[in-house]
Amino acid sequence: MIMMPCAAFAESRPATDYTAEANRSWYDTLDFSDESEKENALRGLIEAPESLIIYDEAGNVVWNVADYSFVNELETAPDTVNPSLWRNTQYNSYAGLFEVCDGIYQVRGYDMANATFIRTDNGWIVFDVLMCTQDMQAAKALMEKHFGELDIKAVLYSHSHIDHYGGILGLINREDAADPALTLAEQLASGKVVVLAPEGFLEHAVSENIYCNAAMSRRAMYQYGVLLEPGETGKMSIGIGLGQSIGNTGLIAPTYEIATDETIVIDGLEIQFQLTPGTEAPAEMNAYFPKYRGLWLAENCTG
Repeated sequence: MIMMPCAAFAESRPATDYTAEANRSWYDTLDFSDESEKENALRGLIEAPESLIIYDEAGNVVWNVADYSFVNELETAPDTVNPSLWRNTQYNSYAGLFEVCDGIYQVRGYDMANATFIRTDNGWIVFDVLMCTQDMQAAKALMEKHFGELDIKAVLYSHSHIDHYGGILGLINREDAADPALTLAEQLASGKVVVLAPEGFLEHAVSENIYCNAAMSRRAMYQYGVLLEPGETGKMSIGIGLGQSIGNTGLIAPTYEIATDETIVIDGLEIQFQLTPGTEAPAEMNAYFPKYRGLWLAENCTG
């Protein structure tokens, strides 16, 4: 029998004296006057939505950044929240379209992960496609608002965790993908979208999110406080983002797997791949773009 956590909770309570003192002590330990991370988080901002709430087709909320607006209303963290977590939640609430450099853009804060758009000679490569369809649709719409209709040449999955591939159907349709029976050169010449992933991606995506789904879902509920409401005595940021979106997820299988540390040219853009299996995920890879001097590490550089 599979048992899920119960949705009944005791009323939230104020912090105990011990908790309040422990949380306040971090102001003496860390330098909260250093706002360099805030500067980094806001650098290159092109557009930030005034209030970001994303809905599915039935009108259900699948992603809500507006619920965390309370973190910007206080100068210091309340006694119930560790000040570092409070600041992390503030910075994770900065959502919008950002320029990393001329030719590389990111939509951040539209899901737990980011979507990265890299310009090629005649179109775009998209690195990671968020967790759900609706969030990726919103991210794509934000990009197209500023750059016009996107001609997608390729999609790259950094690794086998669902927050980096589950939104693929919000970017392209299944019929848009190249034929995996073709060679990579033939796929690139076909005009279809090449979907690249590290070797072993599909095996681990299936094993983690189908075979182990029940156990991983239960773990996430406890780990992230999924059923709690955002607030000073409820749910805060989960570190790498504001939480997990709850929209529709999908998967388009890779049409080409990166099996060695190889260099590929897609629509004039050179990409140098480095496989990193068994790191942050069982199947994962890094990529370097000499043209932009850009290094893409996904969650291998999460700090």
